[in-house]
Amino acid sequence: MAYRHHCGLAARGRARLLCANPAHYSRVVPRGHARPCHECVHAGAGDAGEHSHYHTERCYLDRRYHHSFNHQLDLLEDKLDHFGRGCHYDALTPMEPKILFEDGDIVVVDKPAGMIVYADGKHDYPELDIWLRKKLNSEIFLVHRIDRQTSGVLVVAKNEKAHAFLKEQFKNREVRKTYRAFVYGNFKDERGIIDKPIGSARGGLGPRSARTPYGTVRDAVTMYRVIRNGKDEKTNDACSYAEIFPKTGRTHQIRVHFAAVQHPVICDGLYAPGRPNLLGFERLALHALSLSFMHPHKKEMTFEAPLPSDFLAAEKLLTPLG
Repeated sequence: MAYRHHCGLAARGRARLLCANPAHYSRVVPRGHARPCHECVHAGAGDAGEHSHYHTERCYLDRRYHHSFNHQLDLLEDKLDHFGRGCHYDALTPMEPKILFEDGDIVVVDKPAGMIVYADGKHDYPELDIWLRKKLNSEIFLVHRIDRQTSGVLVVAKNEKAHAFLKEQFKNREVRKTYRAFVYGNFKDERGIIDKPIGSARGGLGPRSARTPYGTVRDAVTMYRVIRNGKDEKTNDACSYAEIFPKTGRTHQIRVHFAAVQHPVICDGLYAPGRPNLLGFERLALHALSLSFMHPHKKEMTFEAPLPSDFLAAEKLLTPLG
């Protein structure tokens, strides 16, 4: 089956015809089935909530559905799983999301790994937005997203005014985010800053890169502290536990940055293909731990998603060096 990539090039009449290679992932939708881009309608975004430069307000390109770039990457990960290059996320049975807080303006959710934030048009994964609409019996407005394989905290607006207020904070980088991750290898320093611009790894196609970025390159900064260097008690492979503070919100920023410094996130089939699954993980070892922002009523609030069971088990499996 032929695949066609749609982005700014397509909008200028230079869409590129590709093959069915797993790296080529944006399937042409038959004529007559055009729909607005789901991510543009909801102003969706990468892990930290900034709107992707690949999207316009509403995307109609040659009567074909413009699949969001984030979901193209999700599809690529699925193909890598199929070819045995990554963790098998589809084997996960997502747990029920947990509502951490709710009032008339916002709802804060602890999303389990394996649940997609909103539909990608290609899979029937459990969808957080549909679950919330049914649970609340009302409309919701997505503010940001985290990857399907990532667990943790998200804030969702319940009305347009709250949505605009929160989006502005993400845009201005006023939201404080904390993640936990288990990564391959050991660190020399206890704390660090990864200040590396992120672009495409293949000039517009494929995963993101901070080592050899192509195309539109955007600044990206990630701070971290090492909680513990150690090794997998079963395999003796070196691995570490880190707390991470992304200061910008690029697609896959944490995953790309840590891969760029030779410490990719454990079980990351896209940025660490072929690496062993350590510490018992069967999904991406990344958890959105906390989120701090200003409530629409001008009150600063912080919410934390408890560590999931696989993180608690991994803490015990990470044995000290020596």
